Amino acid sequence: MRERFDPTTGNPTLGPEMIDHFEVRAIEKLNEMLRIELAPFYKHQTGTVQSSQNPADDGRLVNLGTVDIYGVDVLGRVTPVKRVEIGGAWDYVRDSSILDGVTTQDPINRLPHTKLEGWVQLTPDPHFSLISRVMYFGQSIDSGTVLPGYTTVELTATAPISRKYLAVAKCEDLFNVAPEIRAGYRTPGRITSLMLQGTWE
Repeated sequence: MRERFDPTTGNPTLGPEMIDHFEVRAIEKLNEMLRIELAPFYKHQTGTVQSSQNPADDGRLVNLGTVDIYGVDVLGRVTPVKRVEIGGAWDYVRDSSILDGVTTQDPINRLPHTKLEGWVQLTPDPHFSLISRVMYFGQSIDSGTVLPGYTTVELTATAPISRKYLAVAKCEDLFNVAPEIRAGYRTPGRITSLMLQGTWE
């Protein structure tokens, strides 16, 4: 069987995999300044394979059986003054699986129940923007190990340097938190990058 990766979690899966996905999205634009989105979702899938949550299995791959993932995404953004946007998002997700008649809660590795995000975007000029983003990921489980929640801050600035090229400067994990995103593995911490994006016709 060919190995695949679930785009929702990044976990490996082995085909054949069947996924039923249902989502309802409600968008309310209260006025020119305020916009709110509400999106409950439900996903039903079979054939998902990942590293075992049991430490005694030494990371071997196991089939999770029938997996149900459900939750809600909430997003809001407001423009209090021209060229300034303030936004926030809350994502809540739960998962369970059934295999051989046994129900297991939180079977998917590294899937936090709660994600929070807030951002401020400044556009002092139509061709220049600066975004400051704060992201919180709640605790999750990776192969039986509880990973603590963490918060990171990200700064991104974009500006065109010609009709075809866009310069993007980004600083990820501004305060060098270096969170543990897998059991025993941390991110590199603060990363500063400068990218040049081009378009051709």
